[in-house]
Amino acid sequence: MQGAVLVYGGNTVDRDRKTATILSSIKLALDNTDVMVINVPESKKSIGIDQIRDAISFLNKKPYSEAYKAVVIPKAEKLTIEAQNSLLKLLEEPPLYATIILSSKTQDSLLPTVVSRCQKIAVEQNYIYKGETSSQFADLQKMDYGQRLSWAEEASKQERDGIIEILESWVLEERKDLYKSADKSANIKNILKIKLDLENTNVNQRLALEYLVLSII
Repeated sequence: MQGAVLVYGGNTVDRDRKTATILSSIKLALDNTDVMVINVPESKKSIGIDQIRDAISFLNKKPYSEAYKAVVIPKAEKLTIEAQNSLLKLLEEPPLYATIILSSKTQDSLLPTVVSRCQKIAVEQNYIYKGETSSQFADLQKMDYGQRLSWAEEASKQERDGIIEILESWVLEERKDLYKSADKSANIKNILKIKLDLENTNVNQRLALEYLVLSII
């Protein structure tokens, strides 16, 4: 797959897996010298225009060891407006050997002009437990306390943004059938509390998730 691709939906793990699959289809991997990954700098909250200029310069040079080159932006929703605008020409007319992969929570997280220039690939939202995936919040409810704590330990190893996305999906899932049970309202309240703590404080991820999974009704 060549050209510009937007991977959206799901959670961080789902999108990363899809990105790896796309790279594999052109015989590349994230650790390849012909792949550039653009992340949010540690000291900043967004991806700026200078990083995009570096990406453009990188892609304008022919592949070093493979037939293809790729730029991957795992959190494209963090691109500033200026950075997104600077990407437009590259997205529209990338070098023949180039693939640009933008990964984002939703299409709405990016400018319409960016989205329109990309091939769009949607992924389903899942959560992970012992290497397996499930889209059902109900599965977690069926676990005993020991299993829930094991899940919390594994899930806490993900990036904070990925955990927050999982919690967002749980809220949506519980709201679907809110009228069926008062328990769902209590679950939503607890999920939102932990979500806000993760977003706004330095709360320990594992402890926060352990508290949450033990409170699920």
